Amino acid sequence: MNIVGEKNGPRPVRCIGAANVDRLGKLAGPTVLETSNPGATTQSAGGVARNVAVALAALDCPVALTSRVGLDADGDYVIAQTGAVDTAGIARSKSCPTATYTALISDRGELVIALADMAIYDEMQIEALSPLAGQSVDEAIWFVDTNLPVETLQWIATIKGDRMLFADTVSVAKAPKLKPILGALDGIFCNRMEAAALLGGGEERSVQELALALAGENCAAGIVTDGAAPLVFWSSAGEQTITPEVHKSTDVTGAGDAVIAGVLARLADGQKFDQAVRFGVDLANKVVGKIGA
Repeated sequence: MNIVGEKNGPRPVRCIGAANVDRLGKLAGPTVLETSNPGATTQSAGGVARNVAVALAALDCPVALTSRVGLDADGDYVIAQTGAVDTAGIARSKSCPTATYTALISDRGELVIALADMAIYDEMQIEALSPLAGQSVDEAIWFVDTNLPVETLQWIATIKGDRMLFADTVSVAKAPKLKPILGALDGIFCNRMEAAALLGGGEERSVQELALALAGENCAAGIVTDGAAPLVFWSSAGEQTITPEVHKSTDVTGAGDAVIAGVLARLADGQKFDQAVRFGVDLANKVVGKIGA
């Protein structure tokens, strides 16, 4: 890690990827499949890149967001809910609605199932994101999520220059998109199942084994999580393990995004990767105590 924060504050970060509407259903009792379940619904702005950007802004880190929303009320809502983030990089689609993520959360705070309507991100092709090639070199870090097309991810890896490039695998289905650029990444965030999918199988492997395998793919640093079980992270300083706090969670939505934001904020401020990871985990412990991202 060679990032150095400015003496007067952290250097800017750019998040590139999803910005959508999250609709969450929280069950009032045990999950019963194939029938209706009593509960309550909430709505909030979401999307991995957007969530990370908002959390970075809350941590007083200068941050910009590159994404795409529809010319609809949901798009207006997402932009309005993105707060202190620089949203000049959010384009409006004339052909696709704003992406939505609809999740069902159990009475124990665990994800039961989710539906992701993300077709709009197929429009985030290289040509549409060409302004990135002229972005200020003052941006210390670029963060991408795998809602982007694979060709766009590869292109971003070629134009990052001296910036640090971090990526989140997002899901088991999308994780393999990062395979071609693993060696270009300065860090990766994933859970155990996503790491296994990225590496091409071996779901029975431990987080330690998966972290070692990703490091062997020339990925400089990263974190592999496994729910409430100990997580493993690695960097040039070696491999370490952290056991998350054990407490009753309300909603795990956004916890992973909080880890990412905490890590990036501290790296942009000049801290070492192990210090940044510990801060990110502490931040996630606070997120799981509330509904929504």
